Amino acid sequence: MIKFRAWDKTENKMWNVETIYIEDEWVKVNDGSIYGITKDLVRDYVLMQSTGLKDKNGVEIYEGDIIEFEDESFCYPFDDEAIVETINRAQVIIDKVKGIFLENFMVKDSTIAKEYKYYYDLPTSEKTIFFKECSVVGNVFEDENLLEDE
Repeated sequence: MIKFRAWDKTENKMWNVETIYIEDEWVKVNDGSIYGITKDLVRDYVLMQSTGLKDKNGVEIYEGDIIEFEDESFCYPFDDEAIVETINRAQVIIDKVKGIFLENFMVKDSTIAKEYKYYYDLPTSEKTIFFKECSVVGNVFEDENLLEDE
């Protein structure tokens, strides 16, 4: 079963989704509240899908999570010379075509991270291994500052 969570834009709170009603375009979250687009349902939300994977601490990884991982060398191939930086945090993205990938890297000691939007994709067999070695440290709604250079 595919799991979802919802970010409540009004209350700035994360909820686990219990039920999704696709035809009527609304969701029911774990406190019994209903979110949707009809005139009677005024609360606004962002729906995020689970990756189906867990981090090294057993925490389920969702779209929008910020993960931390062992420092890696990463090249930015935007010209003839590649810039190699050290990274250790990124945002988890789920795309219908590309699948699960990482974006919005925190690059240590560099201002390039926010200026250059790049995604990092792994073959499916390596994704499970990679995500089992990382840890969820927050999400883009509650902890966006985690992607800023310290």
